[in-house]
Amino acid sequence: MKKVKHFLARVVVKTVQTLHHSYARIHLYKLKGEFGHIGVNAFIEDPSNVMNPQCISIGDNFTARAGLKLRAYTSWEGTVFDPVLSIGNNVHLATDCTINCTHRIEIHDNTAIGASSKLMDHAHGLPGYEDLGTLVMKRVLTSKGSVVIRENVMIGAGVVVLAGVEIGENSIIGSNSVVTRSIPPNSIAAGIPARVLKTISLPGKLPA
Repeated sequence: MKKVKHFLARVVVKTVQTLHHSYARIHLYKLKGEFGHIGVNAFIEDPSNVMNPQCISIGDNFTARAGLKLRAYTSWEGTVFDPVLSIGNNVHLATDCTINCTHRIEIHDNTAIGASSKLMDHAHGLPGYEDLGTLVMKRVLTSKGSVVIRENVMIGAGVVVLAGVEIGENSIIGSNSVVTRSIPPNSIAAGIPARVLKTISLPGKLPA
């Protein structure tokens, strides 16, 4: 009897997993008609939250684990935005990644972003803090510039990348870092704020 119950439990679990996977595929098929572009072999695991997919372009072989939040803000508190969120080919986003865009965010090919990481090209409030008397969620959204993640970048878990930052190709960002300024190509960077710890020497190339 115990073996039968164990077998039935395994069957039920497998069935639920299959249904969940099928639902995710169906949901993504529905979203395909709404994205600005989405390539072949894309997979977004549920649950996920996608806001204004018409402002989002995704390349081939994209994978995102559960908890993804892709938010392209077209307006906030009376201010209108024209966001562009562009994701290249072979990009992987681990569990609970958040990407919030009001202006421009680019994630180039072959990049991986760790669990619970966040990319934001804006902040709540004026740069000079003139609106401290306004409720935080009522403050305007302001940006210091685009976020650009170049090719073949690996971003660890729990990393925050702020506006006006470019991370150069082949770079690695350590877990739980806060990236407030641009990182050169071929760099290992970590910390709060993130700073370059080492330059990677690529085979056949001299360090930059």
